[in-house]
Amino acid sequence: MNEQLFRLGGILGLSLALITTPVLAAETEKTPEAYADQHFEEIVLDYIHEGPAQYDMTTSENLSFGPLHPVMTPSRTYMTSEETLPLGEALEFTAEYIAVVYQDNVPVNVIGTYEVAADEFGFSTFGYGKELAVALDALDDPKGDIVYQAQQSAWFEVDGETMSALTPDTKKFVGEDTISLTSYKELAGNLYTAPGEPRDSDRVGVTAVSEEAARPQELRRYGITVLASIPFIYLVFRRRLRG
Repeated sequence: MNEQLFRLGGILGLSLALITTPVLAAETEKTPEAYADQHFEEIVLDYIHEGPAQYDMTTSENLSFGPLHPVMTPSRTYMTSEETLPLGEALEFTAEYIAVVYQDNVPVNVIGTYEVAADEFGFSTFGYGKELAVALDALDDPKGDIVYQAQQSAWFEVDGETMSALTPDTKKFVGEDTISLTSYKELAGNLYTAPGEPRDSDRVGVTAVSEEAARPQELRRYGITVLASIPFIYLVFRRRLRG
């Protein structure tokens, strides 16, 4: 009997661990602001309880959040075209908004929400890192547009034609603190495929180059898998308890 209870406890613990984040990810709100207000704190608290050190945090539950920044990315059309395209075609919206996480008023990490469907915003990711959090906290424009280049995990603040590197790795990638969109196209154009051509992540046998960029899709899959497994878990518990 003790062995049965031990096994049941193990299954229950694993089930709860799997369910926590995916269920939150499945919840949506009509605006990114509403999602941030309703869910950001609960999500971050879960990560704190899981193990704060790996997310550059302490055990303090004194949390606050910065304003939401829309995340842009260089468009494939702009990056692969041999023609000179208008500035407005250089960047496209990723449907994600990110915000700084503050713990005891200190920037410690970054959390995001994205548009999963029309007027439905859900959890995108947590853990873009302390370096990005500190950089976003120091911006002159507290709601400025942010550019993310997934292949290099590079982060920029964009102001017209100028992109300012936000993290040390980004500065190392571009070789300087700022870079123009034209120069960036020359530097990173080979990372993109032309519209209509298969991306590296679409090819058989090739994995995605950015784990962070894949997290929203992974979370959706995990959420569906876990929710679908709940009836099975219930049946296992019932049969073992009867046995």
